[in-house]
Amino acid sequence: MRFLLIGLFLTISVGSSVCAQDRLPLGVRGGDSAMATRSVSKYLQLERSLQTAIQGKDATAIKPLLTEDFEFRSANKPDADDMETWMKSVMAGTAVKNSVRDLNVREFENIAIVSFYLDRDAASRVRETKTTSFVVDVWRQPANQLVARYISAPGRPALRPTRPSGRE
Repeated sequence: MRFLLIGLFLTISVGSSVCAQDRLPLGVRGGDSAMATRSVSKYLQLERSLQTAIQGKDATAIKPLLTEDFEFRSANKPDADDMETWMKSVMAGTAVKNSVRDLNVREFENIAIVSFYLDRDAASRVRETKTTSFVVDVWRQPANQLVARYISAPGRPALRPTRPSGRE
């Protein structure tokens, strides 16, 4: 009986370590024992790659992350932008530091819906401005290409949670 209990304990502990999630990626809040799901880790990396390319105005790094029929919609204007129009606005804009937080992923057969807050720190000659936007990205799997991006300002300030949620 004792060996049975030890065997059961080992099976559970080994099984849980096999199914364990990756540690939170660098730069993500949470305690030492906090975990991120594989989906969150994967799409957080993709979103950060896209933000880094946008920050550096690197069109050769941005284009492979977008589908040919990419669409951008903002709550600030009624019409959608296609890939070329959006790329022009990204390349013409001022460089800002962007950070992705509170990322959540819903995966379906060949798409993933990724939502998150995008914090922007823009320094101008007059003052520093910080804005937060709510972003919903639609990614095509397994190609890992962005099909659509929807962005708007939250209805009220999006406060940072005091405790990790696992949706970083």
